[in-house]
Amino acid sequence: MFVTLRKIVTVAAVAGAMVPPAALATAPPTSGELVTSLIGRWAGNGDAQFKDGKHEPFKCVVTYFTDRAGSKVKQTIRCNSERLDLQVESDWQVSEGSITGTWHETKYELKGTLLGSLDPEGYNLYAENEFANATISVRTSSCQQDVVMKFSKEVDLLTAQLKKC
Repeated sequence: MFVTLRKIVTVAAVAGAMVPPAALATAPPTSGELVTSLIGRWAGNGDAQFKDGKHEPFKCVVTYFTDRAGSKVKQTIRCNSERLDLQVESDWQVSEGSITGTWHETKYELKGTLLGSLDPEGYNLYAENEFANATISVRTSSCQQDVVMKFSKEVDLLTAQLKKC
């Protein structure tokens, strides 16, 4: 069977035209792309819910630095209110969508480990040490992060909306 180059190009063009444009535009970001999109200073406000049932607004600034490939992350978190003073530095390694790392709370000199994963909308972490643990869920877009942190000690829940644009 003899197939001309013109027929092959025509068939390829027709097949490509049959793919809906939305399917081409919605490919999920790679791990590296998602991680490097975090780079910068994110700031905003949130609500702290304490184990005693009281709520309190807080301000928060989170910064991310990464290597070019998005495989290493340095994160700083500074959130404060009248009762809350959270100052955390963490270092992550990202490989095939999995996160491992360490964290260090600088005010109270606590430290521990991080485990987590990336997904197309952000990342999820589990932070622990011998005294406490926390789950962190971050949904992110190019300009906004929605953060939910659940703790096992005095603070029950932190929710925040951070922006960098």
